[in-house]
Amino acid sequence: MNGKLALRRVLHGLLFKMLFKVKVPTDCNAAQARAINKIKFWHERMDHVNVRAVKHACEQLRIDRVVGKDFFCEGCVLGKQSRKSHPSVGLESNYGPGGKIYTDVCGSVNISTASGTRFFLVLKNENTGFRKVYFMAHKSEVINRFKEFEAFVRTQIGTQIKVLRSDNGMEYTCGKFETLLNKQGIIHELSSPYISEQNGRAEREIRTLVESARSMLHAKKVDKKLWSEAVNTACYILNRTIKPGDMTTPFEKWFKRKPTIKHLKIFGAQAYLNVPGKAVQVRPEEQASNPRRL
Repeated sequence: MNGKLALRRVLHGLLFKMLFKVKVPTDCNAAQARAINKIKFWHERMDHVNVRAVKHACEQLRIDRVVGKDFFCEGCVLGKQSRKSHPSVGLESNYGPGGKIYTDVCGSVNISTASGTRFFLVLKNENTGFRKVYFMAHKSEVINRFKEFEAFVRTQIGTQIKVLRSDNGMEYTCGKFETLLNKQGIIHELSSPYISEQNGRAEREIRTLVESARSMLHAKKVDKKLWSEAVNTACYILNRTIKPGDMTTPFEKWFKRKPTIKHLKIFGAQAYLNVPGKAVQVRPEEQASNPRRL
């Protein structure tokens, strides 16, 4: 073609093999080089690490200096987003003992007790730190357990619950529960959706009770079906324990008298039951039996 070589062919068996040479315009190479040097390109190529790390790596590995302005990466926004820390709670309210109660439900627990319990309800007073737990087979029992607690507050310390703080669980927002609170004149404070920190006292209380109960069960290799007994024991002990920075126990603040812990025994310790001879029939071969172990 015009006296110039256009292509070359090589005989390969019975076929001719054509040899071509593709020539790329220089402007295409320049455009590709500019694209490679963009910071966004290397940001995506290096698995979306932060821009500072991209620049530092390129410099250390002697890659051409990356250039590019700040850019928006949707992948990083969706993959790395996180919630800011919740601001610390301010001063406590001026409600006295029993005035303001924090509550939450824990469950369902994977292992049910012998009585079918799979949930427990926590109610904790803001002013005294006194807490009480109720065990349930279903969440629908919350309203009845709250009635019991309300009667307990009125009878034991002679006061009325004024404010109840809970999350947005259906057990707290159902019509029957709201009707009960309105009838008793109790203000119901609900935490915002997905912000458990607003009900942090009850959330932390559940964690403390569960961790303490789990520790007791593991320490003595006790059957996990007794988890409710461990939680109840943990609640009992915490009400009689002085927390750091305080001078009195929640029990003393609540009942206005000092508690005693002389009667406490190690959870899961070996115990024996003394059964009166007339209370149970014993076969002759068991007359010389040892004390019955629990």
